[in-house]
Amino acid sequence: MIAAALVLGTAAIAHIERDTWSANLPEPVELHAASAAEWQTIEHDVPIAWRGRVAGGTLTIRAKTEVTEDDEGASSVTPHLAFDLARERYVVPMDDWSYVGCHRELNATMPVKTFGARNGAIAGFVVSTHVADCGMHGSSDTEIVTFIDVHQSKPRAVKLSVDDVELWGYANGGTYGRDGKVVCDWERSDFVCKQTENVYSTVGNFTEARRFTLFGGKALRVERAHTLLDAASSAGDQPVLVDGSAPLVPVTRIGDARLYATLERMDAQMPVFHLYRDGRIVSVTPDDLSDEFREPPERPEEEPDAIPMTITNSVATYRTRELAHTPHSQLLQVVLDSGEKDDEARSLFWVAVDAENMKLAALRVASTAREGERRERTVPGSIVSYKATDATHFAAKAYGPWTDDVFGGARCDEEQEDDCDVFEGIIGWSPDGFSPAFTEQPSDPAAPQVTISPDGTLGTAPRDHGGE
Repeated sequence: MIAAALVLGTAAIAHIERDTWSANLPEPVELHAASAAEWQTIEHDVPIAWRGRVAGGTLTIRAKTEVTEDDEGASSVTPHLAFDLARERYVVPMDDWSYVGCHRELNATMPVKTFGARNGAIAGFVVSTHVADCGMHGSSDTEIVTFIDVHQSKPRAVKLSVDDVELWGYANGGTYGRDGKVVCDWERSDFVCKQTENVYSTVGNFTEARRFTLFGGKALRVERAHTLLDAASSAGDQPVLVDGSAPLVPVTRIGDARLYATLERMDAQMPVFHLYRDGRIVSVTPDDLSDEFREPPERPEEEPDAIPMTITNSVATYRTRELAHTPHSQLLQVVLDSGEKDDEARSLFWVAVDAENMKLAALRVASTAREGERRERTVPGSIVSYKATDATHFAAKAYGPWTDDVFGGARCDEEQEDDCDVFEGIIGWSPDGFSPAFTEQPSDPAAPQVTISPDGTLGTAPRDHGGE
């Protein structure tokens, strides 16, 4: 068992900045009050890393790391961290770390730095450790930064993980590229942190951000962001950022009402539409035509982040025209573009609006986007042709969803068969909702993919491999 070197910063810091692959929220760390017997052992075994005066009295930090090897020669590090503040003694829980599968020297150091105001007043200290994991299809190096605040009446601690990830191979063929940054500045009684993350997806390149207090865990509004209602009431012809959501983009005017959209998902070209009039707003997420063709796939329910990210850039453009109307409502065709290449990510929506009674419904009827952060990306089911049968119904022909494998190319289903589903039916519309009713037709091994022109005209082309 070998005691490893410890690195200690000499000046209190007020600013911390790290590059990161993904944006992680801080996690609370429960400090353990040491008993007299425990502290006696700590005093004997763990050397003093720093001692000095703070607002609450004298602070003594004890820290060391130990490296051990198992029978097969694999090394791991055991950290020890404790502190004494005005005779109150605490142990900071720290996980062991190792470099699983990584053929490089183990970093067994545990840097400790004090933090506080720029005038030198010390409020706490920061400890940094590293965990690495190397495998056949990727590697990660995670820095775990633990913050201990001692300037309050009771010490408190949180840890923040910062990732450096590299992925390769078929297993990660669909994973979106990412990079980002986390910046934290000490402001009187807490760190104020801002995280940004760039995501390079198949439906556009997105930038996300969020702000929060590190110890308090309080969400702070992103710069220049508004509430949804404030954004809708003040928006002109330019997008307005909605905090915790995305830019609110004007789509069209309907009398004295306005239709807006926010593109909030980075793995699917599915916006939320918003109808605003006279200080009121109603919102709807479109139904998906694919769900009418088969039982919708089970999608795992993910717990939303306690502090949501805000998509800060607008990658969407919308074009509209009227398809049909009744005395009190109208059906709009909305074309959404978000890809950087022509026709790379384009979707066609039907939006039914009753502006007088503030009713809104939407259906995605066609898409060219390859969606999902997987090796196998899905192209949604789409209508290929339609014709009005009366004011509120359309006869339509549609092709079912198909898969674009990043390595294997285009196919119609998970069994890698080429017989693609074909459907015919009727789509009814009203501001209260859409009522598609389709009947499956004989499958077509040569079924093409649907194309959407900038003005919303539908066409077909041979199914191809979109790749990255």
